[in-house]
Amino acid sequence: MPADATRDAILDAARAAFAREGRAAGMRSIASAAGVTHAAIYRHFTCKEDLLHELAQGEFARLVDEIRSRVPGRAAPRRRLEAVLREFIHVGLDNPNLYEFLFWTLPRTTGSDVAATNDVFALVHEAAEASAASGDLSGDVDQLTGFLLTACIGYVARAFVRPQTAYDRIGGYVAFLLADAGGRR
Repeated sequence: MPADATRDAILDAARAAFAREGRAAGMRSIASAAGVTHAAIYRHFTCKEDLLHELAQGEFARLVDEIRSRVPGRAAPRRRLEAVLREFIHVGLDNPNLYEFLFWTLPRTTGSDVAATNDVFALVHEAAEASAASGDLSGDVDQLTGFLLTACIGYVARAFVRPQTAYDRIGGYVAFLLADAGGRR
């Protein structure tokens, strides 16, 4: 198997193992699921944390790319922020396994926030900062960004339990968040 294909197989196996077993996922079981030897996995990753870091970087980049592809490029600042938040929720509802892995499995597995969440924070922060600069949003942009992300992650988590109306209510929820976060209606 070529080196890139081996690396991809290991990452795929690790994603499934960490989603299923959390921190208990072992390098031997990941190697076995990837179809490589235990020693071969260490040619690509120095340790479990190295593997998790690589996996997190790729998955968060995928999340950010997906959101960016869904948000119109030339929207007014307030509309762009609304679109980023709506699409953040939509991507979560459309990809529950990805969301669960990124926002529940990885933090539990690593025992701390994953540095790659900075990409998601930066995406929302950029839209919130532009909205604040245009006068559509007030308050500390860093705190507002954290609040908005946490609220959106919570919305997706709740929708996993009660999915019946999740898609229908996203727009109203985002409007509520922005009104509550110091934004104007």
